[in-house]
Amino acid sequence: MTPELRARLAVWGGNVAAVHRELLAEAVKAGVADSVPSLRALQRAVCQDLSVGERAGLKGGEAARRRFDVYGKRPPVHRNACWEGDHKRIPVRVSLDGAVVCPWVTWFIDVASKVIVGVAITPHQPARDAVLAALRPGISRGDPYGPFGGLPGRVRVDRGKDFLSKAMSRALGAFAVPVDDLPACKPYRKGTIEALNGAVEEMLLVSLPGYTRRARPAQAYRPDPVEDLLAYPDFVEVLLDWVAWWNTEHRPSGLTGGRTPAQAWEADPTPIEVVPEERLAFFALEDDGRIRKISTNGVSWRRRADERKTSGAQPRAREP
Repeated sequence: MTPELRARLAVWGGNVAAVHRELLAEAVKAGVADSVPSLRALQRAVCQDLSVGERAGLKGGEAARRRFDVYGKRPPVHRNACWEGDHKRIPVRVSLDGAVVCPWVTWFIDVASKVIVGVAITPHQPARDAVLAALRPGISRGDPYGPFGGLPGRVRVDRGKDFLSKAMSRALGAFAVPVDDLPACKPYRKGTIEALNGAVEEMLLVSLPGYTRRARPAQAYRPDPVEDLLAYPDFVEVLLDWVAWWNTEHRPSGLTGGRTPAQAWEADPTPIEVVPEERLAFFALEDDGRIRKISTNGVSWRRRADERKTSGAQPRAREP
């Protein structure tokens, strides 16, 4: 592939046949048609001298070329050095009080050991409360959580507004845990959690009734009847059982020695920074930071007053 041929190929958007027709037409006009190589020979030269990314870039531009880039791999770290978190919409229709919904899962995974440390499942699109609900069991090591957990060195998330909310920054900021805000549309920057999102669909969700991405005959789509779908509590139990299986029985390819995430966690000698349970008592509660005054009407909040009697042994709250 000479520079001239590369230039022609760029003009024609990677169309090798068009370049060959142009070369053949010029050679016929000059009377040297025999000097033009065959189309198959030109295609072999393009495949030999141009990488897959270069050929994709000629057809689709720079964005298409970058999909074939080779990205550097982060060096191995110890447990709790970094967690990655994400939301995932579950492509499974489940029954909830007679209605059909697609749940969401919010979870965090330890990058080094591949242990899923915290999970929160909601029947609707999650908000910052789901993020705090998933972090709370991840940090705590007391019953019924653990033995995984502790305080992470940092948390890596994308630009989701729930992960960048003040509630999360205050909750983790109280323990001096930095939050890495990764650039948007860069899933390879948090590949561990993205691999988990793909694994749960391939290993579990595709086999459940109500899976929305199942192949169906053309023009024959019909949603599964409500009575054939899993109830929402049953789905939560199935997903949590899969999380336990992932942590204790599954052997991810990213772990050396064919170990399970639990075995990789236990084999890591890195000390765990344990947070006392009393410091986690109000972890999932949000505070607006304002100081409230107790007046004769009690405590006022959003034009509502909670009046409590000063006399008597048992205080009583009055409806606003």
